[in-house]
Amino acid sequence: MKVTLRFTLLSVLVGLLLLTVTVLGYSSYENARFTADDLSQQIVDQTSSGVDNQIKDLLSVANTQGDLNRRLLESGQQDPTSFPRLAAYWVEVMKAQPRLTRVSLGLEASGEWLYVRRRPDGRLAIGELRQVPRSDRLALRDFWPEAYPHGQPFYFNPDKTDEDPRPRPWYVAGKRAKKQTWSESYVFFGTEGVADVPGVSCATPVFRDEKLVGVLTSSFDLGEVCRFLKALKVGKNGYAFVVEYKSGSGPVVIAHPRPETLMRDVNRPGKERIQELVPAAESSDPLVPVFLGHLPPDFAPDQVKDQGVQSLHFIHEGVHYLGAYRRLSTDNPNWLVCVVLPEAEVLGRVDQSKPPLARHRNRSRGPRFAHQYLRFGSGRPAAAATRQGDGGDQSIPRRSPPRGSFAGVRGGSPGRRDGGHENQPAVVPEVRPGRSGAPPAIRGAGGQAGRRIQDRHHLLL
Repeated sequence: MKVTLRFTLLSVLVGLLLLTVTVLGYSSYENARFTADDLSQQIVDQTSSGVDNQIKDLLSVANTQGDLNRRLLESGQQDPTSFPRLAAYWVEVMKAQPRLTRVSLGLEASGEWLYVRRRPDGRLAIGELRQVPRSDRLALRDFWPEAYPHGQPFYFNPDKTDEDPRPRPWYVAGKRAKKQTWSESYVFFGTEGVADVPGVSCATPVFRDEKLVGVLTSSFDLGEVCRFLKALKVGKNGYAFVVEYKSGSGPVVIAHPRPETLMRDVNRPGKERIQELVPAAESSDPLVPVFLGHLPPDFAPDQVKDQGVQSLHFIHEGVHYLGAYRRLSTDNPNWLVCVVLPEAEVLGRVDQSKPPLARHRNRSRGPRFAHQYLRFGSGRPAAAATRQGDGGDQSIPRRSPPRGSFAGVRGGSPGRRDGGHENQPAVVPEVRPGRSGAPPAIRGAGGQAGRRIQDRHHLLL
């Protein structure tokens, strides 16, 4: 087959068309992926900001209450040795502050300790650790508020010297700082069937005449944060967790949507079994150690203080994850808020429309367009259309490119008296001045096609 210039130009046109569609498809995919990346970043940013704000609210409540208790004691409005009066006041405080888990005062001179705590069922209890007369032992009693101080305690242990508050992390932190500070997380040991829970305390030292009287605490258990994280929706399978970097040890997860992952049992020779926080590297959530393993070497939360949200990407068991982390936006405690989100939840729909799919769609359309253009350019008619003429149904070929003296005149078909050929347009004799009417070839065309040709001829004249 002889390749004509028209065929070549149309082939180039079709090629450019396919190239343009491919480029546009790829550009659309890249733009959609960029938009999805930006959206996923906004999701993790807003999630980490929401967790940060929730924790700051809890810290603020504890800070404010601790400072108020300190001023009452240092001003003499409350007596640190008058446990019943302090307990009555703190019961009302706990009713007004439902997110607090415990308020307490440990005394430097004797190791005695008064606290009001909230049990898991929401009921308040008053505890006092008192020195046993003529002994170094400390006895612990727990009362219901209505029975304190002269009623029957619901729990009594004559020797709870190991509960002396002075070696406790919160007491040591407040005593060392000589100002209000936050302890590292530790385990709130339960009594009488009450489960141990991890918690954190705002420690506020109390001074009189520049002498340490004791250390106050306003505490909340980290179950409050865990419940918030569990209710927090981060896509379908994403979630947030909080990590604390303890001094002298590695990071530990202190808040997680699945709180059962936070603690483990520890057997102590000759003593009762206790619970401790699980190191992050040994967490039963496999994403936690993988996430933290992608942080810079020798990482500490203070390295990203005031730097906002940092992002990272990692793969676990073939699944791509988007991660984000930020330091808690307070001076202390030294916590890191982390968020993980499977990339497929945001980018899945974008990946379904990546260029290979666009190319597949183009392949389904391109041959059809090319077939029409190439057949048209080579002079081969497409399928004929059946139309109703004066003499009955006739098969009218599709238009061929104009080749005669009159542009736009249709070609004929075999058996017609217009002298046409099925693959060539009709050649209409030139109309000279003085000749009236249509040429004989046109007058001889029959049916609707003939009338259209004659009409066309008169218009051209």
